[in-house]
Amino acid sequence: MMGQVGQELGRGDDVIVRAFGDEPVALFVVSDDGEYITVASRDGVATVRFPRACVFRFDSALLSAMKAAFDRKEADLLKSLWRNLVRA
Repeated sequence: MMGQVGQELGRGDDVIVRAFGDEPVALFVVSDDGEYITVASRDGVATVRFPRACVFRFDSALLSAMKAAFDRKEADLLKSLWRNLVRA
C-alpha cells in the first residue's frame, strides 16, 4: 500500500517515480541519501533527485496499468493505482 515503506534502495535498483502531473516514470537508483533519491534513465542522459515520498519499488504490471491510465487521462484510476505501490 502507498503508506508502506520498503527496504533501502541500492544503486541500480529499478523504481517508479511520481513525476509532474502524477506521471509514472520508470528510472533506476543512482544514490540514496535517505531523504532524497537520485535517479536516472537507462540512457544515462541526466540524473534527478526526488524526495523519497515520490519514489516507489518497481512493479512492471502496475507500471503498465499506470501508464495506460495516465495516457487516457483516467485520474481516479491512476490515483488508485498509486496506492498499490510500495514506497522506497
